[in-house]
Amino acid sequence: MTLTLALLASLALGQTNCPPGQTVSGDTQGHCCWPEQAWSASRQTCVGIPRCPAGLSVQQESCAVVCPPGMAVGSETAGHCCWPAQVWSGSRQACVGIPRCPAGMREQGEACAAQASPADVGPPPVPPPAPPPTAPPTPSAEPPPPAVPQAGSPLAPAAAPSAVTLIDGLEVPPGHHVERRARKGLVVSGAAVLGGGWLISVLVAVGGGIYAAFEPTNTCWGFVSTVGWIPLVGAPIALLGQSNPALRTDGGKQCTQDGLYPIGVGVGVVSTAMQWAGLTMLVLGLTLRAPVVVEGPPVANAPPSTPSWFVSLGSSGSPLGVTVGLRDW
Repeated sequence: MTLTLALLASLALGQTNCPPGQTVSGDTQGHCCWPEQAWSASRQTCVGIPRCPAGLSVQQESCAVVCPPGMAVGSETAGHCCWPAQVWSGSRQACVGIPRCPAGMREQGEACAAQASPADVGPPPVPPPAPPPTAPPTPSAEPPPPAVPQAGSPLAPAAAPSAVTLIDGLEVPPGHHVERRARKGLVVSGAAVLGGGWLISVLVAVGGGIYAAFEPTNTCWGFVSTVGWIPLVGAPIALLGQSNPALRTDGGKQCTQDGLYPIGVGVGVVSTAMQWAGLTMLVLGLTLRAPVVVEGPPVANAPPSTPSWFVSLGSSGSPLGVTVGLRDW
């Protein structure tokens, strides 16, 4: 009784673990085989023509899935029929991937569809009927129009001038001309730098004059107030004059031994450098004139291309100072 129950339990357990369609019977010796098959111990496989379940067909001594034409069961299809180059997706429960369709079929998404035959394509559209012939035009009694002269012939009009003329790399439209004017950027910047450097010299000279007025014995500041305000060269002259042994501070020291002398040298160098740099920029701005497109025809008796400018020391008409003349912009 115990052996019979163990055999029945073994058969039930084996049947439960068998693939779909296969069973364990008394002829299979505990192995899963297709119906009407038996287990061969020498061949270690199920033998006999099976009775396949619905949806499967007999293939030698086994049952296989019956796939539609062109589809097959592969190692990556999990027993399902898929097109070549496809795999089975368990989450989508479908064959996925771009298929490699067999001959006579075309790709359509993730499937293959039969190609349309020429018979399925309708006949070519009938062309529209040809228009009816028209009657020839009636000859007119009016004279023909005059012939248009060809280019190059004596009667052909002269070619119109180009709308835009290229002068000095600038496109000059009709009604405009090119003038050379001073570079305002350099002129304004140079004048500002020159004036700033000269203003430093003037302030130092004025301050020295005020101090010398209260301390007449300090001839160092008195000399600075005399020449320091001169543009361009006033600061160097004032610094060189401090080495004169005849000039003394209010304490009786030489000018170069005063504690403010190094500071004065630095201020003088900065002031002089600014003035000469500004003058250089101003001269370049006046001489290196830039071409400018101006509306209207050129003015008769225009001023010369090079501006008439001059630089003199002193106020206008005096031998000292700076006066710059500028004829046009």
